[in-house]
Amino acid sequence: MLNNGVEDSVRFWLNSTVVIAGVVGVVLSVAAFITVSGLEQRGRHIALKKEVTRFSKVFQQRFEMHHLNVLKEIARLHISTQLMEREMFALLSKDALQSSSGILSLQWVPLLMHEEREHFEERVRSEGHSSLGLYSARAGSQTAVGQSSVYYPVLYVEPREYDTMRVGYDHGSDPLRREALEQAAQSGVAIATAPMVTNSNGRSVTVVIVYQPVYRGVTDSIDQRVSGLVGFAVGVFDIGGILKEQVDYLDPQNEITEGFKYSVDDITDSMAMSLISAGNTPPSYLSLQDDLNEEYSIYNEFPVSGRHWRLGYSPRKLISEDGYAVEAVLAFVVCIMITLISVARLKVIVERQSVIEGEVDRRIQELQSHHAQTAAILNTALNAIITMDEKGRVTSFNPAAEMMFGYQAVEVVGQKVNVLMPEPYRVHHDGYLKQYLAHGEHRIIGVGREVQGRHKDGEVFPIWLSVGEADLKIGKMFVGCIVDISAQKQVEERLILAKEQAEAANQSKSVFLNTMSHELRTPLTVILGYMPLLVNPVERLPTAKELSSHLADQEQGTHLLSQMNEQISSMASKVERNGKTLLALITDLLDLSRMETGKYTLRRQPHSVQRFVRSLEVVVTEKAMAKGLKVVCDSDDVWVNADEERLKQILMILLDNAIKFTEKGTVSLTVHSRNDVVRFAVSDTGVGIPPDQLQAVFHRFHQVDGSTTRKVGGTGLGLAIAFKLVEMHDGQLSVESSLSHGSTFAFSLQRVEPEVF
Repeated sequence: MLNNGVEDSVRFWLNSTVVIAGVVGVVLSVAAFITVSGLEQRGRHIALKKEVTRFSKVFQQRFEMHHLNVLKEIARLHISTQLMEREMFALLSKDALQSSSGILSLQWVPLLMHEEREHFEERVRSEGHSSLGLYSARAGSQTAVGQSSVYYPVLYVEPREYDTMRVGYDHGSDPLRREALEQAAQSGVAIATAPMVTNSNGRSVTVVIVYQPVYRGVTDSIDQRVSGLVGFAVGVFDIGGILKEQVDYLDPQNEITEGFKYSVDDITDSMAMSLISAGNTPPSYLSLQDDLNEEYSIYNEFPVSGRHWRLGYSPRKLISEDGYAVEAVLAFVVCIMITLISVARLKVIVERQSVIEGEVDRRIQELQSHHAQTAAILNTALNAIITMDEKGRVTSFNPAAEMMFGYQAVEVVGQKVNVLMPEPYRVHHDGYLKQYLAHGEHRIIGVGREVQGRHKDGEVFPIWLSVGEADLKIGKMFVGCIVDISAQKQVEERLILAKEQAEAANQSKSVFLNTMSHELRTPLTVILGYMPLLVNPVERLPTAKELSSHLADQEQGTHLLSQMNEQISSMASKVERNGKTLLALITDLLDLSRMETGKYTLRRQPHSVQRFVRSLEVVVTEKAMAKGLKVVCDSDDVWVNADEERLKQILMILLDNAIKFTEKGTVSLTVHSRNDVVRFAVSDTGVGIPPDQLQAVFHRFHQVDGSTTRKVGGTGLGLAIAFKLVEMHDGQLSVESSLSHGSTFAFSLQRVEPEVF
């Protein structure tokens, strides 16, 4: 009985231990299942958040590269050509509009001052556009713009039938647009407006308008940017269309976005967030809006052109409803089996299994993380990336490479990489790779260069190829990064052609000026040759002398002859003076034509500046004294290597201008040396030049003040010729001026020692 009691007790405790161990095992199994499921669910949420972050980064990059870059190309084209023409703008806009449905319109908007408005409106009407000229659009109707100091009208727009902002529309008439315009002009970067609703082809669209400022000259400070502003390259973007393109690009099979909703919000003003666009999944989802789970909605913020946007990604249902993780089910089953098989060793087995599983999961997660990271880099890269082994076989082929070459990855992976090459690269590639592996001689590896690629359809196109090398345990791996430069080459060819056409036109113009100047100077020289005979005809013309002698005894006849002589002399003096002016103009045109065509040469020799200045002082003093001006000439005893006649021409142009525009005071010529540089300066106390026209005075035919110019005379060519001649002497002509206080024109030449010659 005792033994039976002990056995029963032991059995009871064993059974109790088994039951307790079983219960504990079941509890632990359930706990393990719940824990693993929770971790898996949280991991999926983290992975989804990473996907949204990646999506927003790629969205931002593609928006900047494929859309904002179009505006920068328009700006660069205007700066390089100095003049934006309609055909050039249309050609540049065509490709961009075809490549993206999100670009509703591209525009060129120049900065228009009030005094230029009438001319601009005449031009707009002559081209068949709005009869209002400059107009604003409110409540669906066009209204003429009131008077303002500055306007921002549309000059070119593509597509031309764009029905919201046609030619003549003033962006500055709308406060929202004008705020973005002024911010862009001061900052020097592209600025976007807040979202706005507009009509496009009969439908309401939420758009943003981006303004890319275009300058001429230095833009280091706000004042320089404001004064150098010439206009804006403007883009009207349908963010909904761009978002759809982005979703189609990253998820063409709708595998990621199934059951989710993308949205883009403008949160620049946190008190008034505005929805730019929303991208929904198929219609079956649209009826389940109430099923959106905001708890698992994910948002990512990023800056775009002076605004702050937020990308949202909302799931249709709870992530936990998508099913349980396989790892959780396995953990539960394993725990139950271990509990039933061996209660005594359950703890050891569980701990050992947990350690093993933990290590395996960690290693798997590391591998999956590395693989996902590598795949994400390759899949989101905008450039084609191809990897190959040391035998030249392709090991990976990213989506950008598929788009560039027309092959699917499965068609290329495992094949020789020379399938992507035209002849003669295809034939020589294997030999080149063997020679590199044997001797280390490389032509492309480690060095980027322009080569040619071959599309699947046989088309050959230019690419920029750079290849890197990595040493792995299994052998060498080569990574090629490829950029399709077809568009750049086409633009380059168009620009070269335009440059050649411009140079040919300039050459033809110069030849024409040269010929016409010669043809005009010949008869004009003959006319001026006869003018001295008419200044005093009684003394110089034989018939006039004879008539004078016959009328000598007749007082009335002598008086009339004297009056006739004075009239003829006066008219002849005017003809001679204006003829000399015309001859000087023709000579200036001929000189300028020769300079532009490169046919103007200098005969440079060493000259004493002091002797040169003394000879000029005599000529200048006579002209200055006629206006009651004082002349001051001061020169160091130095030598320069220059063309004497052209140096004299430069200084006489500057001195003549100083005398012309100075009513009282002093005109001075100073020449001083410092180190190895000789500085020439011509100063006056005349009317001065406005600050905004200091550089324009060196342009051909430019005249600062029309009334002053008509009073003193001049063609506007002198300073342009002087500027060119100084450049030919390796110098730079500059000007400093103050209104009503005078101006100083100066340039520097290299000093030489007379004993060298």
